[in-house]
Amino acid sequence: MKNIQEKTIKNNISNTTQNTNINSYFFWGLLGVLYFAFVMIFSFLYPEGKDEILTYKVKTFPIAWKAIKLMYANQSPRIGQFLANYIGIYGKSLFIFLNPIMHLSIVISMFYFIHLRLPNLKTLKDFPTFLLLVVMATFMTGKPDNTMFWIGGSITYSWPMILYFCFLSFLRKELKFSHTNNISLFYSIMLIIWGFCVGTINENTSPMAFCILIAFILWMLYSKKRFSKQFYLLALGLTIGVIFFFASPGMYARAQTPQLQKFVELLKKNYDSFINYLTTHQYVLDILIKVGSCYYSMIRSFDYRFNNLIIKRYKETRRKHPLSNGGRINAGIKAEREKIDFL
Repeated sequence: MKNIQEKTIKNNISNTTQNTNINSYFFWGLLGVLYFAFVMIFSFLYPEGKDEILTYKVKTFPIAWKAIKLMYANQSPRIGQFLANYIGIYGKSLFIFLNPIMHLSIVISMFYFIHLRLPNLKTLKDFPTFLLLVVMATFMTGKPDNTMFWIGGSITYSWPMILYFCFLSFLRKELKFSHTNNISLFYSIMLIIWGFCVGTINENTSPMAFCILIAFILWMLYSKKRFSKQFYLLALGLTIGVIFFFASPGMYARAQTPQLQKFVELLKKNYDSFINYLTTHQYVLDILIKVGSCYYSMIRSFDYRFNNLIIKRYKETRRKHPLSNGGRINAGIKAEREKIDFL
C-alpha cells in the first residue's frame, strides 16, 4: 500500500513538472515569436536608405570590395559596414530574415553577461528578466527605428553588440573562474579575430571596450591575479583592432570635418579654462590632493591595524603562522593573502 502511494505521489509530481514545462515553453515561445515577428515586419516596412558611404546599390562582390576600400579611405572602417556591404549583394530579403535572429541574439548575450549562463526555458524564473531586456533593447536605445530596422544602422550599430557583450562576459569569467592555457591554434586565431572585431565595432563602442580592457588589467594587477592565455590573445586582437580603426585614412578624413574641428577647438578652450581655474584657485587642487591622500592613508591604516591585530593574536598564543616557514608572522600573513586572493 505504501509503495502504491509513493508511486502515485511521484507520478503526480512528474505530471505537474511536465505541465509546468509545457506552460514555460509556451510563454518563452510566444515571446520569441512575437519579438521575431515585430522586428521582421518593421524591417520590411522601413524604407530603404542609402548607406553612409555608397551612392549606389551593391550588386556584386567586386563592387562590395571596392565599397570597403572607399570606406576605409574616406570613413571609419566599422566591422558592421563591411558586413552590410556584402549583405547588400543579396538584397533586403536576407536582412529581413537575419535581423530578428541577430536582435534576439543580442538580448541573449545581454542575459548571459548578467548571469553567465543561458536562460532556462524549463521554468519561468528567468522570464521577467529576459522580458525586461527585450523592452530595453527595443525602446531604450538611441533612435530605435534607425538602429533596429534600417539595414545600415542595424548592421553597423546593433549586430556587433553581440561581440561586445560576449567580450564583457569573457572579462567576468576571467575574473571569477580560471581558464585553461592549453588551447589549440585555431582557437587562438579565433580569439585574436574576435578581439580585432571588437576593436573595430564603431567609433563609440570600440574606445569604450579598450578603456574597459585597460581598467580590467589595472584591477587584475592590483588584485595580483594571473591572466589566462585566452585573455592575452583577446587583448592583443582588440588592441590591433583599435589601432587599425583609428589609424585608418578614413578616420583622419573625418577628423578634418569642420564640425569636428569646431568641437576640438571648443574642447581645447574649455581645457585651458579648467587649467587656468586650477592655477588661479589653488585651494581646489589642494582639496583634491588632500582628499586623495586621506583616502589612501585610510586604506593603508586599515591594512596596518588589521595586520597588527592578527600578529598580536599569534603572539598571545605563541604560535607560528603555518605559511611563515618559521620566519616572521608578516611574511606568513602576506603569503596567506596571496593564496586566498582569488576568493
